[in-house]
Amino acid sequence: MRVRAYSSPDYYGVYRIYRESFGPEFTERLLKDHLFTSDYVWVAEMPNGDVVGYLLAECCDGNAYLSQVAVAVDARKCGIATELIKSFEKHYDKQACESVWLQVKVENPSQKLYFDLGYRVTKFEPNLYGPGKHGLRMDKSLGITA
Repeated sequence: MRVRAYSSPDYYGVYRIYRESFGPEFTERLLKDHLFTSDYVWVAEMPNGDVVGYLLAECCDGNAYLSQVAVAVDARKCGIATELIKSFEKHYDKQACESVWLQVKVENPSQKLYFDLGYRVTKFEPNLYGPGKHGLRMDKSLGITA
């Protein structure tokens, strides 16, 4: 598996992962908007060329925001999300971003992955994902190459 920059032929692989990860309420239009507005879009690719994960992010005022990270259902628990996130952090550390942050649903088990990678909960965000669907903000300071 390798992590590399997204290119347009990756779209259908990313879209498949997006739908299985986030459900039908996240429309194709929303994904296209995210792909267009994100300044960091990377994919995890298997040796056979299959896209098995992706990450969308952006940086503003020295803080990088991890907008989405998703891995194909049949490729989870293999370290793919970890590699995508480490690549993202390394990239933004080189861009002189001071910190990275993300938002996650309170019930999302990915919190453990983020915690293991050094992210800490800094804020409870009520109704972030809709009425009664709460979120957490998690932050991490960078300094990998500093």
